[in-house]
Amino acid sequence: MSAIATPTPPPQTLPPTGENGSYVVQNYVLHAVVLFFTTICVGIRVYTRQCIKKFMGVDDYLCVASWCLSVIFSGMLIADNVNGYGRHMWDIDPTKLYMVLKLQFIDEHIYIVLLITLKVSILLTYKRIFGLSVCARAQIWIAITIVTIFYILCLLLALLWCKPLAKAWFPLLEGHCAPYDAHLVLGNASGIFNVITDFYILVFPMPYVWRLNMKTRHKLRVMAVFGLGSFTCVCSIMRVVVTAKYITNPDQIYYFAKYMAFVVLEINIGLICACALVFPAFFDAKLSGSLGSLVSRLWFSRSSSKVASDSSTELQSNRNFTSLHSASEDDPWQTSVLTSMKSGGP
Repeated sequence: MSAIATPTPPPQTLPPTGENGSYVVQNYVLHAVVLFFTTICVGIRVYTRQCIKKFMGVDDYLCVASWCLSVIFSGMLIADNVNGYGRHMWDIDPTKLYMVLKLQFIDEHIYIVLLITLKVSILLTYKRIFGLSVCARAQIWIAITIVTIFYILCLLLALLWCKPLAKAWFPLLEGHCAPYDAHLVLGNASGIFNVITDFYILVFPMPYVWRLNMKTRHKLRVMAVFGLGSFTCVCSIMRVVVTAKYITNPDQIYYFAKYMAFVVLEINIGLICACALVFPAFFDAKLSGSLGSLVSRLWFSRSSSKVASDSSTELQSNRNFTSLHSASEDDPWQTSVLTSMKSGGP
């Protein structure tokens, strides 16, 4: 989105040139590994919701959409690799430079849309689990609204940054772009907002889980599953740090690859965390015998299942909870949460 300086010979203080001084190989390995694991996790989620629970919610479809965007995102970055992405400016074929910038421009916009679908998917999953509480439901909808509006504004600003649009990746075109300082402000604001929302998504479930009618060690197990999002927060922070360190460096295409590595990790770890919430139901249904029982106990205890079972009769006797009970049977966590909230939760 900004003009890149003409490639110049590397000073002696910079890393070596050629393949040994690039991030090309690391990029290929990173995309292969993360896509392998996220594809498995998303497949488990879809199979569990569609084939075992016989119901796909909006959050599930948004999760699948996020995975599709992640695959496209990685595909674009791999295409960037072919053209010179991850190499020093002076190692890139000048005829391919503008294609690298164009693909980079497209990547940025895919990333913004992906953040919307992924974060809203997780928040809607929280709504399905904790939605009985009016307070929780209000907080979730407020968060969804803020996230959606903010990233749509970022998307619109990015699309309107240069006139004509092609000047964003072809600086020699006649026209104009917004000042580079404004680009820095928007980038930093977006990064900070991303960190804040990641932390919000991480801590939101904890008070509700803590009020469940379980033993402390069982609560900690459930909280650990939600706590997987802490890895996403770390990647978000590292992305902000790397951006602040290298955003003014003229060798942007080289350092952009370093920055995007944390973006790729952030996205795919977020997808894995979103899918992990259905793993207990999958393991409970597909792993028979002692192995299935062991895995199930690692996620939630038999005592919590007993709370869920005992709560069924109570929920059925309360007309206000009848419709929610049928939905809660999809997820033992949700049954426990409903029981806890009815008895005086937040």
